[in-house]
Amino acid sequence: MLMVCTFQRLFRLCGTKSRTQANLGALDPIFIGVHLGESESSILSASERIANAINSYQANFKNIEAARERIANAINSSAWDDIPAVLTEALWHLAELRPDFEELPQWISEAEDRKADQGVALKSTNLVENNRRVIRKLCQRYGERSEQNEICQMESRFVQGRVELPMGDLALFLTDVVKRALNFGNGVRKLSLAIEDNKVLIGRNTRISFNRTLRVPEDGKEYPLPAGFGRLPILRVEDYADRVPTKWLEEGGFIIPLYQREALFLEFSGVKWRPTIGKVAVGRVNAVSGKPYDLKIRAHLQDYVVIPDQRWLDGINSGTGTVKQFVAMPLGEGYTIEAQVTDEEKHGGFQIVVFDPKAGRFPERDPEELEAAYAYRKRRSLSARGFQGRSGAGAGDVIASRAPAWDADDHVMPAARTAVFGEEKVVEMGIAAGGTIEQQIHEDTYGTESWDESAIREIPIHIVNSAVYEQITGQKAPSSPITVESYQKHKIPWYSDYEEKGRAVAPAGIFKRILSIGRIDRNRGVASAEPSPKREIHPDEIVRIRTPSVEERFRSLVQRAQRSSQNQQYKIAVREASLALDLLTEQALPFQIRAHAHLCLGNALDAEADASACLAIEPNNLQALSVRTMASFHLGEYLLARNDAEKVLTQDPNAESPNAKNALFVHQQATLELSKANRPRLP
Repeated sequence: MLMVCTFQRLFRLCGTKSRTQANLGALDPIFIGVHLGESESSILSASERIANAINSYQANFKNIEAARERIANAINSSAWDDIPAVLTEALWHLAELRPDFEELPQWISEAEDRKADQGVALKSTNLVENNRRVIRKLCQRYGERSEQNEICQMESRFVQGRVELPMGDLALFLTDVVKRALNFGNGVRKLSLAIEDNKVLIGRNTRISFNRTLRVPEDGKEYPLPAGFGRLPILRVEDYADRVPTKWLEEGGFIIPLYQREALFLEFSGVKWRPTIGKVAVGRVNAVSGKPYDLKIRAHLQDYVVIPDQRWLDGINSGTGTVKQFVAMPLGEGYTIEAQVTDEEKHGGFQIVVFDPKAGRFPERDPEELEAAYAYRKRRSLSARGFQGRSGAGAGDVIASRAPAWDADDHVMPAARTAVFGEEKVVEMGIAAGGTIEQQIHEDTYGTESWDESAIREIPIHIVNSAVYEQITGQKAPSSPITVESYQKHKIPWYSDYEEKGRAVAPAGIFKRILSIGRIDRNRGVASAEPSPKREIHPDEIVRIRTPSVEERFRSLVQRAQRSSQNQQYKIAVREASLALDLLTEQALPFQIRAHAHLCLGNALDAEADASACLAIEPNNLQALSVRTMASFHLGEYLLARNDAEKVLTQDPNAESPNAKNALFVHQQATLELSKANRPRLP
């Protein structure tokens, strides 16, 4: 215990909570190890690591303070040329102190590159201005709103009454901002990343895989979801560092193989009790919005999918409830979505980023697992007393699958290409648009305020053709995809995951003009071997993948709204109750929840309307009557408020209950206000 107390005192020397979390929080499990009785040598090793971390922190902090003194000395001695380098050095010390400011080193390096490009004759004033741009980006990216406002106020005081800013004073001010940035609260927390069974594992529960599938025809029809034919192999770029382009090593990420004109879909999995969100881009074009790929979450624009609500994504969001299928094509030929949106083809592949929820928004452990643990403890207690309980296997959730049952050996695959890596014209592939598939991109019912911009993981996916894949990895690529003819021969089903009443994200306008591969081929006069089934798909061939019924979805939203209201997250409760009412309009409970949430938010008019709607369905709903009593009083409708208060007191005669207390207060105050209004005026 003495050692633990010593460690805690050392941590307090580091200053604020945010600094400790950013730099030393990863060592917290060591304290647990001390309590659990680790060996003396491991404890001493842990103490050394903590001491080293603290020493490093304090050294860099002192270096920033020393940089400010050096700038002040340079001003006194008119050594103006020394100032930019010292300011840059302070930024590098900040980058070492806050490794969660992930983009800061890149910004500093870019500023130094600009200096090199512009030549040594560049004025010191311009170099300081370069650093000022870096610090502004730093504040915008990693400062919380209150911290950004504080910096703006600092800057306003600094520039007040000055037409021009002296370089020395500006450098001192910027150094003060650097010191203030030490405590910024929006550093990036990288989610863990791993590969298992050809799935990318992000954070605690999110899984993403890439699945081969049939390419649907481009004949203007809308097709159900085609079956999946197994996950594509996925390999880490760094494992093949001596065989991949330098650009890939800089970006990191993974490699997957696809044949030219082969289709694929992304599969997402997670847990309902702690969802995440993911942005998907093709050639750095967002597949949901059509906008450039970035790491921002915007309240007015959903450009991401919610995981696990969105089980699959088969293409770009090109229509209302439809997508254009993801199909691989070489870069440089003008087929890709990237080429058609940006007029360039330099990125290719997929770019994916996953965001975790904000702390406290969702449970940290599976509620059903906790309930099962409590139930087990209770059963064990009963068994100890001589009771024998009944047990049985519960019906768990079945993970929806698009993998058909068929004999792969019965299908003859075309021969693979035999090109050599060094002779390939194009190494990386991009994503083009294929045929149209019925698929909704589900609306985020949790709200953008649920997601944490600072808890993320980016995942670059590089796509190569089979020959390049074999050259890089030494492994055989998967056989070429199944043909339409074999699909029909083996009677492989189509799938439907469409929700009739589910709310979907609006299509991206720019994707409406994206040309499919077949259309581009026809425009160019290229003979195309596009898949084209000779018959209509019969409804019996479509497997309906189970989605929640309207009643199940309604119950889930109402439960979430109740939980949000209990947690005083009233805006979220309003949204969730509203979504429930979109499904079933003649239900009292969502109106009751929304009325209470509106009242707590100060929206008395909305609260009164919702409470009245609830009472129209359930005239004796005490909670709604109590809300309307308070709302009417706040709106100055004293007669209605008094009448409702009398009804509450009749239904709930317990004078100590919250409803009765509120009703009694409103009744007294409303009576007083009405007596004032009826009092005759003195002449």
